[in-house]
Amino acid sequence: MNLPSRGGHPLTSIWILGVFLLLLPGCSRHQDAAPRSPRESLQSMQVHPDFRVELFASEPDVVDPVEMAYPVRTRFQVLDLLLDRKERLGLLLEALESGAIEVGALDWARKEKLLSHPDPGVAARAAELLGEAGRDRERAVQAYLQGANLQ
Repeated sequence: MNLPSRGGHPLTSIWILGVFLLLLPGCSRHQDAAPRSPRESLQSMQVHPDFRVELFASEPDVVDPVEMAYPVRTRFQVLDLLLDRKERLGLLLEALESGAIEVGALDWARKEKLLSHPDPGVAARAAELLGEAGRDRERAVQAYLQGANLQ
């Protein structure tokens, strides 16, 4: 049998393979260990002396967060993700109907996108939620200008 080698004896390759197979079971000893607690994980981390790692929240203390704040940009990205995918649009409308997402979180462009949606069912639900006042921007601007006596 002619085993591939790099100029050495073919038995050298077999010997290296044998050593590798003997050491392999020792490599998996950490995989079977029980999961560490957050504090144990924190203590086992090795960081540069100029940095520090702090534990600020972990289970079971944080099981059901009641409030989370996200930057406006992130909220708009999530709204766009929901608006751009037909299969997720229903989730957005349900969240608006239930009050989980406030109608005020939608800016004019996103409201218009819902109100002028090609699916008549989506457009009707949006009109019911947002009202027609949110749709006719020009009419609202004219009413404002007249009320402010600027025209």
